[in-house]
Amino acid sequence: MGFEGNIAMFPNFDSTRYVQFHQLLTAYYVVIGCMLLLLLGLLSLGRGLVSYLRPLRPAQTFFFGGIVLAGMAMGWRSEGGDQIILSVLQTPFWVNLPYAVLGVISALLVWHVSAMWNDIADCQTDDRREGRLVASGMVSRSSFLSASLVLLGVSLLLASLLSLQHVALIALLAVLAYIYSFPPLRLKRHAMSPLLIGLGTSLAFIYGYTAPFSEVAGFEGADVYYLTGEVISASLDPLAIMVAGFMFLGLVIGSLITDVEGYGEDARAGVQTIYTVAGLERGVAVVSALIFVSALAPLALLPNLQDLIVLGALGAIGGLVFFRRRSSQAVMAVAAMGLVYVGFRLFLV
Repeated sequence: MGFEGNIAMFPNFDSTRYVQFHQLLTAYYVVIGCMLLLLLGLLSLGRGLVSYLRPLRPAQTFFFGGIVLAGMAMGWRSEGGDQIILSVLQTPFWVNLPYAVLGVISALLVWHVSAMWNDIADCQTDDRREGRLVASGMVSRSSFLSASLVLLGVSLLLASLLSLQHVALIALLAVLAYIYSFPPLRLKRHAMSPLLIGLGTSLAFIYGYTAPFSEVAGFEGADVYYLTGEVISASLDPLAIMVAGFMFLGLVIGSLITDVEGYGEDARAGVQTIYTVAGLERGVAVVSALIFVSALAPLALLPNLQDLIVLGALGAIGGLVFFRRRSSQAVMAVAAMGLVYVGFRLFLV
């Protein structure tokens, strides 16, 4: 250890700074590239761009990204303390932003790959009026498949900038997406398919939780922080595993909720869901009850009367809205509020 201009220099600092600098450049160009793609799409398609973006499930994309970010915030906090989160836009904490950007984008890309593969596999049975790109003929099956493989490759490359473990997690998520949509297994045709979706979501949380970040330390008694030169990541502990379990439960219920919108297509294609097996009316009633029960699951971590009231109210509202409207969009809004509330409460614990 030595000093340079009264600033402490630590072993591996130069090599770590080199990696951080190039990660920042990569994250910058990835974000700029995404913005340019949207701009070019808007210029060439105008309002028609919405027709291409809507089938990519923007609400679910936002939710999936939120799960990855929640895992990342929880993991970073467990190893780096509250300051690593609260001061992420300040010097020198901001050097961790590239890890967050690259991690979230790589996870979102593999999520879109899974959605694209699902549309490719269902192109013969999807309702053309629902705006599915392949089923409606807006995009050819071969072009859509090629695009999905390109996105998968980019996702793996971005994950490699985090760690080999994250590459393995992205590859595992891709494998789960494949066996969910395509033969010979095509697990989406089975009534237990929501379990696979829940597993994928819990893995996404773990992906975020174990994301690396640059360690930041401070001088005792002074509001001065510096990079130690070490890149660390959180190890899974019982609390993280429990939260991943809640994510699993929540997305199993979420999958059951979204299945109601494809009831007609699933019935024609012989796909087993709770609605095609138990009947639409009974299935809606069962899922409405499950929405309420699942909303109470976080009470295992937050056993307070205030939390019981808030989560119970959100669960009751979500269950009632689903029972009456039989739509996932309104329930997703309630679920998002619940996710934000639980995340905020866990941060205060």
